[in-house]
Amino acid sequence: MESFYQTLARIGYTHPLHPTLTHLVMGLVMGAFIFILIAAFFRRESLARTAWHCIILAVIALLPTAVLGYADWQHSFAGDLIFANYFPYAGDPTCNPEKYIKALQIMKNLNAEFIIPGHGKALKGKNSLDIYIDFFKEFRKSIKNAIEDNIPLEKIDIPHKFEVFRDDMKKSSIEHWYNFFKKSEDLS
Repeated sequence: MESFYQTLARIGYTHPLHPTLTHLVMGLVMGAFIFILIAAFFRRESLARTAWHCIILAVIALLPTAVLGYADWQHSFAGDLIFANYFPYAGDPTCNPEKYIKALQIMKNLNAEFIIPGHGKALKGKNSLDIYIDFFKEFRKSIKNAIEDNIPLEKIDIPHKFEVFRDDMKKSSIEHWYNFFKKSEDLS
């Protein structure tokens, strides 16, 4: 099953599959209900057959929906929280560093067999998140120390655990976290 998810990731699809099929099954059941009502109201046998076909298709779609639901349950879809083996971008203005770390810890506690990142190959096991959690904790410590020691942004050194594929992402992450914790410090 993992090779199936890896294949999907290679073509750019890194989302759970179960919700899509769930919508298909539910749509078919709702469609059948509507066709039955219209068939009964207008006494149209052809619409009653259409409702029956919707029910048959929904029953057929149930098995793959259930199987993919179980498979998705074994995976945690990280989205842009994780950039596999690359510097994880954390410079989005809406990023709350404390919540970012907490989200990774919550994801680890899900005990998923695989973590599907928004970018890169799947990570195996919950412990694969440790490097990201440790990185962000060290990153937070570096930023807080820099603020405390009045180190300018350009001179802040952060942990070197990942390859940086875009310097602008690293720079904006440092700036955002610096401003976030500086503001937090100013408020306290």
